[in-house]
Amino acid sequence: MVGVESTPAMQPTSAWYFRWRQVASELIGEPLEEQAAGELWRDARQSMKLPPHSAYRYLVDEYFAAARELLNSDRRTESASEELAAALRADVKEGLPLWCYERAEPRRPKAADSPSEGLAQQGPAGATLWFGDIPAELADVKALNKVFFTSKPSGVPPPFIKKLVKQGYKAGSIAFRADAEPGQDDELREKEAKDWAGYAFVEFRDTQEAKDALAHFDGRLVEGWKMRVQWAEDRHQGRTTQFRKLGPDLQPGQDPPLVEQLFPASLPAEDLRQALNRHSAAIASVLAQPEQEPWVIAEIVEALYRKHPRQEIPAAGVPLPPSLLRNLQEELRRTRWPAAPHRAGMQAQHYLVLQRGWINEGYEALMCVIDDVLDWADPAFGCNRVAVTKDFQGSPHIDSSDVTCQYAVSIGDFTSGGELCIEGDRPDRVWVVDTHDRVAKIDGRWVHWVRGHSGGERYSVIFFSTNPACATERSRPVFQDFAPRG
Repeated sequence: MVGVESTPAMQPTSAWYFRWRQVASELIGEPLEEQAAGELWRDARQSMKLPPHSAYRYLVDEYFAAARELLNSDRRTESASEELAAALRADVKEGLPLWCYERAEPRRPKAADSPSEGLAQQGPAGATLWFGDIPAELADVKALNKVFFTSKPSGVPPPFIKKLVKQGYKAGSIAFRADAEPGQDDELREKEAKDWAGYAFVEFRDTQEAKDALAHFDGRLVEGWKMRVQWAEDRHQGRTTQFRKLGPDLQPGQDPPLVEQLFPASLPAEDLRQALNRHSAAIASVLAQPEQEPWVIAEIVEALYRKHPRQEIPAAGVPLPPSLLRNLQEELRRTRWPAAPHRAGMQAQHYLVLQRGWINEGYEALMCVIDDVLDWADPAFGCNRVAVTKDFQGSPHIDSSDVTCQYAVSIGDFTSGGELCIEGDRPDRVWVVDTHDRVAKIDGRWVHWVRGHSGGERYSVIFFSTNPACATERSRPVFQDFAPRG
């Protein structure tokens, strides 16, 4: 059109665009020219119809491939790996930024995670009670837990406090203090009598336990508190989502996203540094400068394994004797699971931790069967903790409190998937362990996770130790020579 000059296209402003430029500049050893970078980004976004995070991944992979072609150039040094390790020792002070984990598929909710899950499982009344008239000195989670522990029915585990309001309302609104001074104004005397009272929503394992608790607690006097208990409103029923990881539902045999396998978000800074060091040797030669932010190193490591997937090494545990298998499965199906998971951040419908040598109220029968399994597998193993889960999936993590190896078994009606995956002693290898109706000896101090499963329920029982007297050095992720000793 006459009189109208063409103008250059506006430069991209997406955060993913700037992240890609930083990674690409590191890979090719020089800054990207701004206009050319903008054109590449627009082409990926528009011509290829990619959303920002997919365009980012595509272009990072393209520049990683280009960097591999420069391996013999003068800018690569034989000491690159050592330089990178030294830089990581100085730079890793916290976890990776959250956006590094934002590229998983959108979550597909399961019915078990819906707000009505508790009602569907536990009946119309749910399992949550309202406790009122809590005095100020007891309106604290720690103090309230102590009250429940000392006053609950025998053989029942303490309930879970979903919500506590310390100053909920004024108590004694029509009461008058007996020790009021003569001549005090009636209104003032009434005001002084209205002390703040707290209230709490408390969840039990199931409807029957909540009914029993209502009859047991309502009107009971404990430490000066006359308990006022009633059913909570429907909107306060249902399983709590506190401490639960609500991630994507994995398909049978599917692994969690690669970045979570390599660098789990739960890793503290020191464990993250070790993970980066483990994988950095494979990419040190394609880095222009070792002094890079940890997230840049992590993104390039991820690009490496997208192009060259890690080797999978199959393994299998030892089959459980049929009698032990039957007893364990029957008891697990009878288990009344805790209202809240005993371990935070894991993606599981239920997560229970039992302590060997202690009284596990409400779980005595389950503990007996579990002890039978350990007596068969390794009666000398210094196990002091047992993790029991239902429908655990994904959740890459390191069991940093473990001091030695552990024994793992999974049982249930699931027909496919559900394998236990453990990062190998070589970072480019992953052990894929079949624990279905089998006991495997593994070391949870390596990064590990569980693949998605289908066809039915999947229970798992993990025997581990946190006792320093049982400590051993970490040597290998899977003990293929394991043989039952009982």
